[in-house]
Amino acid sequence: MTERNPRRAAQLIETARLELANYANGGIDQLTPPTELGKIFRYSDSYTKTIFGRSGLNTERILAQEAREQLPFPESSELAWMIGYLSSSSTARVTSNNSSYINIAESVPEREHKLVELSEKLFNVTPHHYKRLKWGKEYGGIRISNAHLQRRLGALDRSKAPETIRSRYPWILDDPEFGWKFIEGLFEAKGSVGGNTVLFTGDNQIYAAFTIELLKSLGIEDAHIQFTDRQKQKMNGVAVRSAPSLQKIASKITSVHPKSQEKFDVIKLREYRQWPQPTVVEILSLWKKAYASVGGAPSMNQLRHFLKEDDSTNISHSTVIRILGDGDHAKAREFLEKFAKNYEPTESPNNSSSDDDNQLIDGQSCIHRWIIESPNGTSFVSGRCKRCGAMRDFRSSHQELDWNTKAEREKDMRLMQRGIEEAIT
Repeated sequence: MTERNPRRAAQLIETARLELANYANGGIDQLTPPTELGKIFRYSDSYTKTIFGRSGLNTERILAQEAREQLPFPESSELAWMIGYLSSSSTARVTSNNSSYINIAESVPEREHKLVELSEKLFNVTPHHYKRLKWGKEYGGIRISNAHLQRRLGALDRSKAPETIRSRYPWILDDPEFGWKFIEGLFEAKGSVGGNTVLFTGDNQIYAAFTIELLKSLGIEDAHIQFTDRQKQKMNGVAVRSAPSLQKIASKITSVHPKSQEKFDVIKLREYRQWPQPTVVEILSLWKKAYASVGGAPSMNQLRHFLKEDDSTNISHSTVIRILGDGDHAKAREFLEKFAKNYEPTESPNNSSSDDDNQLIDGQSCIHRWIIESPNGTSFVSGRCKRCGAMRDFRSSHQELDWNTKAEREKDMRLMQRGIEEAIT
């Protein structure tokens, strides 16, 4: 039976309180379990617990741990990177025996090495590797088993992370240097870079809105939510596409993954031709040209093809959506539909009345197949529908002609060059 010596009990209590003071001052990151301290003084587990209870050490330790969990971590670029990574990729779990751990699924060796290195440096913990089977495949990563650390970091799952960052880590949002490090950590966890897009994948709208807000505060104004379908039912993540924004991101963050860093280097060296931003008036002027080309209000798809074929402009379809709809395809379409309702086109010389475009064949409106005469040096050339006989004038520029298929386009171009309209009729 263990000897119960008051002197040894006093030494145990003194040792435990010295450790507690060191812990409260930040000298150590976690307390030694009472049973481990009891073994040093040759006490049983049950009697050690009795000593801690009677001396008030149990209560003191609980209060110290609660106070320590409220202490903020020192501000640093490395911690900002870690918070960016953990908030977008880690998963916290509580086991049946009330212990906690943080799972980080990571398959890239370079990133895994950095996570382990920073965990040891920032949190004084050493993560261990784990593997598991899911859907017949083996997945792996690293795990941090430390309930105290988890509570001190705060709730970092994607729906709660924005509020935790605003309350516990406001310095990340206030200092651009820390903000970019957070974005770098977020990219390492959930980012990808292609030729013209940087994407931060994720399907949580709260976290996506927070990411967009942070990116815009850092000067990335075109950050927007990307969906996987046109119905916008499933979110793919936050995307950035404009050339200036891509180059800014590439110059501000680095990746430990060689392939990603190689793509960033390419973006940094790429020379973009900066075109002046078009006005709404200029876009509507092009829309009117497309109207004349297709013989009516063009759909968004027709407008896209028209802009692609028109060599006289450098305005792209995505620019139209950005200017007219603030990046939203549906808003841009609605804007143009409202404009089309009030638009009254000016007819070109010798143009037939609008009744020509409403010729009926077997009781149905004709889908015209225009036969265009050879250019004769004037601004317009005449055309006749080979199906219903309707007449119409077209601009001489071939980019504005309305061909229904690629084969018809090539055929009509040959006929225009030879000047033999009779070959079709």
